Amino acid sequence: MSQQSPLPCVLLDADVIIFAHESNVWEFLCENCKLATCGIAAYKESIYYLSAGKRILIDCSDIRAVCEVHELEASKIGTVFRTLDTILEPDEVRALDVGEAEIIALFLNKLVNDELFCTGDATAIRIMAVLGFDNKCISLERVLSSTSYKENLHLPWEYTDGFIQHYTTEGKKLIR
Repeated sequence: MSQQSPLPCVLLDADVIIFAHESNVWEFLCENCKLATCGIAAYKESIYYLSAGKRILIDCSDIRAVCEVHELEASKIGTVFRTLDTILEPDEVRALDVGEAEIIALFLNKLVNDELFCTGDATAIRIMAVLGFDNKCISLERVLSSTSYKENLHLPWEYTDGFIQHYTTEGKKLIR
């Protein structure tokens, strides 16, 4: 096994799990990082990825084997939406995906401590900033650069540090 990254546990959103499979960095992440995700991402959202135009199924038992899976009851996820309804515009709240809401609920309910949330979703990053968890967001670019990953992976904008910084700044402007 390769040497683990100095990062704490990285909570992966479904979009990152899917992209990691598509870009062939999934196994590298599994071998070099401590990973976690939420139940919704593991069992309902990370279903397949595209390769050469074909759907390739993602084995959720593979995700369970390498990630600690945090599953919350619906009421705790609902608390996220109720909390956000009091501080954000309705359109912003409706844009939040339920899997990302489950991960945000882990932070709100103090069920995770040192973990970092790796996502490429602008809404989730803005909401983490609104809730004061902006220091808990990390890009896939930063995760990979904290390891021995050496290949030149051309990451889409949503997986870069610049994306995290941009939407964190936008999120801080949403507080009403």
